[in-house]
Amino acid sequence: MGNNGWRRDFVRRLVKRGLDPKVFFDPTVAEWNDAAQAREEIAKRDADLLVYYLADPKEPGSSLSTFGFVEAALAVCNDPERTVIVFDTSGIDGHPREVMEQTERLLRAQNRDVPIFGSSEEAEDWIVERMRQAR
Repeated sequence: MGNNGWRRDFVRRLVKRGLDPKVFFDPTVAEWNDAAQAREEIAKRDADLLVYYLADPKEPGSSLSTFGFVEAALAVCNDPERTVIVFDTSGIDGHPREVMEQTERLLRAQNRDVPIFGSSEEAEDWIVERMRQAR
């Protein structure tokens, strides 16, 4: 989950642009357990879009969220129609940044139809337009 607060900020900006806050699901909870996992699986099953935000999780000793990479890669392969990926390399240097850049290239090559963005702003613009068209 990390401490970077991306979901809160990302959703706040999308709501500010007119999207309904009820359409967003944030799996972050104080204690992860079977009930939390079940809620997340239901939300993912029913979601119109699955957004994977790959950035520095701001956890001591960890500059990358390994599980986030796995989830995003599986989504590109198994559910490309609903997958959106954001790569945020701000604050990441050295080998971890190289890993993110290589991962972005590999995922783009895996399926060129999956929207993959290099900034949250680009992703927000795309999501707002997509959701407005769906109305």
